[in-house]
Amino acid sequence: MNKGNNNNIWEKKYQIGFNQLNPEGKMHLFALFDLIQEAAWLHAEEIGFGYKFVTKHQKSFVLYQTDFKIIRPPECNESITVKTWASDINNLFAEREFLILNLKGEILVQVSSQWLLIDNIKRRIIKPNILQSFNYSVVKHKLLDQKKIRIPKSNLSKIRAIQHKVNYSEIDINGHTNSGRYTEWIQNILEERFKLNPTSSFNICFMHETHLNDEIQISLYQNKETYFIEGKNCNTVCFRASLKE
Repeated sequence: MNKGNNNNIWEKKYQIGFNQLNPEGKMHLFALFDLIQEAAWLHAEEIGFGYKFVTKHQKSFVLYQTDFKIIRPPECNESITVKTWASDINNLFAEREFLILNLKGEILVQVSSQWLLIDNIKRRIIKPNILQSFNYSVVKHKLLDQKKIRIPKSNLSKIRAIQHKVNYSEIDINGHTNSGRYTEWIQNILEERFKLNPTSSFNICFMHETHLNDEIQISLYQNKETYFIEGKNCNTVCFRASLKE
């Protein structure tokens, strides 16, 4: 593993495995999502904000919004390098960037993400600027301009809706549904309508936690070349996502 100065930029090489591939032989969207989650966790462990920090201080990072720009998805047996760094801390979010590169150093995927810091006992949001007292370092280099996901009210067609019951295997160490599983739900409702073509984008915002046995109503909409997906638990919106070819 090669590291940036003072461990501020983390990187690791991976080879794309068979179980990460879609029917076209390219990396599944949910596999991309799982990959960046792993990178964030490993970097957090390396700089002292991993499992020991969570258990000692009873604070956790949870994803709020993640934006992908997919120039080309990684393919079967391809060797890639994943890089990540913390890019900012403000009054609401801790922000983190990800790059996925091929062996030539060409950019395949760019990701910008926003994370909330949560008090595990009170289940409340904490201002992440308290991380500065723990020597949390940032590299001020933001990859993508993140904007709020809004589903348009006009020229919108509802394509279909499905019901999903949250399974035990989808629950993570924080006691709620792992963020990557939402991406699986999205792929399942899209079926073959969306494939990761060059310059495609995927954005998802996690608005409320879901838990074991929750019944999630997932709806798919289309506005011109953009798909929108919304998940609700009863009348509460859990997540919104958009995909564009």
